[in-house]
Amino acid sequence: MIRPAERRDFPWIFPLLEQIFDEMDLDTVKALPADQFYDLLRLGFYSDRYRYSRRRCWVDVNSDGRPRNCVIRL
Repeated sequence: MIRPAERRDFPWIFPLLEQIFDEMDLDTVKALPADQFYDLLRLGFYSDRYRYSRRRCWVDVNSDGRPRNCVIRL
């Protein structure tokens, strides 16, 4: 089933977002400690206007409701 992302999805979406940022190869992102990077992305995901917020993300969930994949509308 595909549905809009929700706040509770962040722990499963984070590895996908992290991969996106890793592939961007940005020095400023690489300089952040891992826990600070996680917190910043979490705040952005929870916001209403951030480019990678939950409002711009759809998830494909398994039978348990856990996201397997996501699509981010940029």
